[in-house]
Amino acid sequence: MAYLRLNNIYKVYPSGVKAVNDFSLGIEEKEFIVIVGPSGCGKSTLLRMIAGLEDITAGELLLDGKLINDVEAQDRDMAMVFQNYALYPHMNVYDNLAFGLRNRKIKEKDISVKIKNAVKILGLEDQLHKKPKEMSGGQAQRVALGRAIVRDPKVFLFDEPLSNLDAKLRSAMRNEITNLHKRLKTTFIYVTHDQVEAMTMGTRIVVMKDGYMQQTDTPMNLYYKPVNKFVAGFIGTPQMNFFPVTLKRNNDVVVINFEGQSSYQIPFVKVGKINSVFFENNRDVILGVRPEHFEITQEETGLSIIVTSFEQLGNEGIIYGQFESSVDEFVISEETNTIIIKAKEDTFYQNGQKINLKIKEDKFHLFDKETENTILKEIPDYSSVEGFVNGSSLTLFNQKIKLVEVWAKQLKALDKVTVEIPPHAFIKGDEFKLPVSDVEVFNNQYLLHLAYENKFIFAFSNEKITKGEIFSFALAYDQIHVYNLKEEIITPIATEDSLTGTLIRKKIAGDSKFKQLFKPKYDYCFVIEQHEFPITNEVAKKLMAIDGRKAFKTKYRFAFNRSDLHISDTQGIPASTLETIDYGKTIYAKVGVGEQELLLKLNQHENIPTDFLLDLNIEKAEVWHPVVNFRII
Repeated sequence: MAYLRLNNIYKVYPSGVKAVNDFSLGIEEKEFIVIVGPSGCGKSTLLRMIAGLEDITAGELLLDGKLINDVEAQDRDMAMVFQNYALYPHMNVYDNLAFGLRNRKIKEKDISVKIKNAVKILGLEDQLHKKPKEMSGGQAQRVALGRAIVRDPKVFLFDEPLSNLDAKLRSAMRNEITNLHKRLKTTFIYVTHDQVEAMTMGTRIVVMKDGYMQQTDTPMNLYYKPVNKFVAGFIGTPQMNFFPVTLKRNNDVVVINFEGQSSYQIPFVKVGKINSVFFENNRDVILGVRPEHFEITQEETGLSIIVTSFEQLGNEGIIYGQFESSVDEFVISEETNTIIIKAKEDTFYQNGQKINLKIKEDKFHLFDKETENTILKEIPDYSSVEGFVNGSSLTLFNQKIKLVEVWAKQLKALDKVTVEIPPHAFIKGDEFKLPVSDVEVFNNQYLLHLAYENKFIFAFSNEKITKGEIFSFALAYDQIHVYNLKEEIITPIATEDSLTGTLIRKKIAGDSKFKQLFKPKYDYCFVIEQHEFPITNEVAKKLMAIDGRKAFKTKYRFAFNRSDLHISDTQGIPASTLETIDYGKTIYAKVGVGEQELLLKLNQHENIPTDFLLDLNIEKAEVWHPVVNFRII
């Protein structure tokens, strides 16, 4: 068994640079995980932390449920294959393979058996007498693999092992490593900057950028369902085409305008999950289309280009083209709308030739220009609806309702607002009714496509609803955004709140005055508003490992899930009610805790006393560093 779990892993250098930021991942037994990203994204640093060659600033690394943050590299039962092979030049292959085993005091007879098995797997039986300088790059890489195999580790770690090989040998070694994984049936973690290696080798791929995980998924899901522009552009060769465009809905079609040069139409049903705000006010978005997802046609499609270059690669052709208005620039860049197209192997195109293009259905991507995140999601973040305010009432979905108290205070001076409703904010009730146009299933929940005016509203339901039914619902008003033009008037209530506090230690009396003087023992506590919460030595050591003696002067932020905050009669920290906030079916109390405040979620008819004890579940709290802003616990 080799289950590896990374929980909120950080690597922060003394300069404050975050090489790895809040990285969490579960790696199952026998998985082949590939971590891919550009140079400097933190992937090798992450691998070295797993191997024990770099200290973990914060977070937890568990192997088969055991915390191994402080376990020495040689004791982690992992084997690493490096980019430069790291072979001993003065030793032959046999001694290179035996060296680590001899250091571990393994009997020579057993070493011989392990080496015999390894070289048979790698086809090195006739190379045992050679030294590294007498071998090719591929053979040297096999020896490096063999040195890992003879250790029989729980986890194999690969740090760009093929980057020093030529293209033909890289292809062969990719296949060998993939087959090796199938034979050994062991967990592999493989780091590379080459997305071809990632796509052809991994059962799952982790894409990183600037220390952050961008997306983790199967190769095909990364290829067809990238979550942002970076992932879309990094995966695929040649890379995806990107064009700045605007979208305009025209009844049953959406017109894609390429900055006034060309336009292309797609059916509205293909982009029905895009929020309607992206069809209004010429909002800038980015269209992404892979080179192989264009079709060359004789029809006039509205998307025509002039060929500026053509490459015949034997099995396929690559066309480079530009819109007619920019063809004289001959500059390949996103800004000039250069298009790269894969053509059939038996075709040829000349410079200056005009061709018409179609985009294959369901094979295009759309990204928000500001955030670069996809706006064409399987599950939309929210649906936008216009609301009309009239005194203490609101007309929404063509239904007039009484405003909840919070909204009444905030919206009384307005007459028209935009309401953004996430799918999970639809709850049981009969305030509104809409017909169900379609139903999808995600994780045992039903995603309803509700027909409203000329668009779709997306809502989750735990109960089975079928197409054509009328869906009755109410809204969780505490989970909704409300805007007046572009200004946000009402913000959803977050699922967590936080307080600040410090770390203290108390000396425990020893067995004698001598021990008290030279070997004092301590108890540790978190202190929030003069109230002490005892903690374990292990928790205290995590903070001191990061901040040293400054840990006792640092004000840490404690983030609590609201479900872990309770009113108590017997234990907790003194608190007082400052005011209640009415969201209809949900009531919140603004609570004073010393000089700090937080929101406490109540049941609809729950009464809260003026003064009470607030039970904080300190063991479930997240502890965040206030300066570098990363989660420590």
